Amino acid sequence: MIQSYNSSLSKSKTPISVLLTLLFVYVILFEFILPFNNVIPKPTLILESLVSLWNDYNLFDAFASSTSVVYVSLLLGYLIINFLSGYLIKIYFELPGIYNGLKIFRYFPAFFYAILFAFWFPTSFIAEFIFVMIAAIFFYGLSLIDQCSKADEAYIDSAKSFGLSNQKIYSKVVWKNLQPEVFKSTYKIHYYLWILILLFEFIGGVEGFGSLYKNVLEFSDFAGLFALAIVIAILIWLGNLAIKIIENKLIYWK
Repeated sequence: MIQSYNSSLSKSKTPISVLLTLLFVYVILFEFILPFNNVIPKPTLILESLVSLWNDYNLFDAFASSTSVVYVSLLLGYLIINFLSGYLIKIYFELPGIYNGLKIFRYFPAFFYAILFAFWFPTSFIAEFIFVMIAAIFFYGLSLIDQCSKADEAYIDSAKSFGLSNQKIYSKVVWKNLQPEVFKSTYKIHYYLWILILLFEFIGGVEGFGSLYKNVLEFSDFAGLFALAIVIAILIWLGNLAIKIIENKLIYWK
């Protein structure tokens, strides 16, 4: 048991060790050895750009706008799929033609949907929120439908032997059987929503990280591009940590 604990501890330390090593090499190379270049900026320039993003580009406003949309949409999307799960599972088992017909929409690039939505509606915070929430519901719905083929027949047969209706079997038995894997897709959906919101804000000029990227590009702020990427990467990492904590607390039967 001690050996297993030590093994898992060493595995968790490995990514951190690699990251610290790469960070050390980056600082030494680009701060002290290599001359100024347009490939990767010096660490001091990135730090200065972080201050500039806060003071000159309204980083906090962009943070408040983008993160609120992503995480509220992620939460509402999951809750809506949780509510509709029985009906979606019913469609898979009883009306498979509808699901097969909708498959085509998953092959369109996300860029197309972002432009289309910006074309249909005036670009605003409300339009952005609706767009991202619809995307969250769509992704969770796809995840649920994709998992339906993996439903355990033993649970379904047992529920039928107790005389449960099909709707109750779908919403109470099959959903609980599939819920851990559907929730696990939150990590991917979380990342997809960040991509979509950046696209939508960049295209429509809605206040947020996407429009911030647009401003940074317009001013040719090379170090600012890296600084902004680091901020967003840290937020996504923290978001994944929060999702992991919620998963361990809520999906305890997996």
